[in-house]
Formats: sequence, C-alpha cells, structure tokens
Amino acid sequence: MEKKAILAILFQELATKEEFLQGELASLTKSLENSAKSSAGDKHETDTAMNQLEQERLHKQLSALKLQQQTLKQINPQGIHTRCSLGSYIKTTQGIFFISVGLGKINHYEGEFTCIHLKSPVGQQLNGKSAGEHFQFGNKQSEILTIY
Repeated sequence: MEKKAILAILFQELATKEEFLQGELASLTKSLENSAKSSAGDKHETDTAMNQLEQERLHKQLSALKLQQQTLKQINPQGIHTRCSLGSYIKTTQGIFFISVGLGKINHYEGEFTCIHLKSPVGQQLNGKSAGEHFQFGNKQSEILTIY
C-alpha cells in the first residue's frame, strides 16, 4: 500500500472523528440553551456545570485531533526510509506498522496495519532501527523485515 493512500485513509479517519466531536459540541450547546429556557435553581446550575465539563473534554479532544492532523501533514508520502522514523511503513514478523499518529489498527481493503506514535512503547522500540534488526513486542522478540 502506498503512503499517499495510507495518509488519505488517516486524514479521513481524523475528519470523521472531528465531525463527530463537532456534532457532540453542537448538541451540548443546544441542550444548554434548552435547559436555560426551561429550568431554574440548583438543577439548572448542576446541568450547566456538567455541560461545561463535557464541553471542555470535547475541546481537549479536538485540540489533540488537530495535533494529530499536523503530525500527518509533516509526513512526506514519497519519503523512503532506511531507518524507522516518523512516516515509516514497517513490515515485521508481528504485523505492519505505520509510524504516524496513535490510531491503532486500521482495516482497509488492501489489508490491516497499525498506526502508532513514535513515542508509544512500540514506536520507541522501533525508532532508529533498520531492516533485519530485532525489537521487543510484548513478550515476543520480533524482527523488522522491510521499511518503506
């Protein structure tokens, strides 16, 4: 699978998450407006406080999502890697990894791969290694077969 196609999949995945989070924020805002019209007293204050906490949580998730999008934009889809680093597509004896953002397993019609962040435990194990080198994956010793 080409990196350009992988990046397109990941950008779409992040766009879907962003759309969901924006929808949740809009729903909370509408809920707060309706609550203000129909409630008074302690229940309204509690609802408002809970709503604000939820909005803060969603805004944090949106900020993290924006950082993930920025990380993906740093990856050169034509880049060829001889050592594992940001943007490396790595085939190992334990599966295929794409060092980018921590989205986990991605299933695609061309197969499955796992998106990991360079600072994740597996990302740290892979960082700087070349094809033929070994790394620890869980309790198993794994080998890097190829890097793109």
